[in-house]
Amino acid sequence: MMFEAEEEVESQAQTTESVVLEEELPDDYEPTQDEILEYAKWLGMDSDKDHELFWIAREGLKAPLPENWKPCQTGDHEIYYFNFATGESVWDHPCDEYYRNLYHEEMEKKSKKDEEKVKKKEDKKKKDKVGQEACGPAASLPRCLHVCVRMLTSTTVDHVCRTRTRRRNRRAPAVTPKSVIV
Repeated sequence: MMFEAEEEVESQAQTTESVVLEEELPDDYEPTQDEILEYAKWLGMDSDKDHELFWIAREGLKAPLPENWKPCQTGDHEIYYFNFATGESVWDHPCDEYYRNLYHEEMEKKSKKDEEKVKKKEDKKKKDKVGQEACGPAASLPRCLHVCVRMLTSTTVDHVCRTRTRRRNRRAPAVTPKSVIV
């Protein structure tokens, strides 16, 4: 019986032993498209919608381990990472969290840009609609004439519209509210 107990302790010791590995990443290492896709999905990316952000996955796959970190292998051939300065160990590459956060930050930026584009389009539509409603039939006129008519048909006729065909360096004659230059 004592022999069986010794065997159990030995097998447990074998599974808890670790081998320190060396990270060997060639300078010209370029991950394959399949590797990039797999890592992108692991980071949380959608393979169809987030294709323009795959550069993050590519960069993450090429990232070297931070200082004092080494890959280690358990007796069960599992890989983990150990920091020899702090004694910390993690199952995932120490840079994975950085690239996951970078992806989320880029998604927030993209979302804000998309929202701004939609808002600008909506504002432009509203502005165009308001301009057309205010002037009625004048909406069919070219833009510079449209602005001129709207200004002259407002309740206060103290603005004078000058068309773009006038020379800028020539002073326009004084115009009273009764006369209209179009």
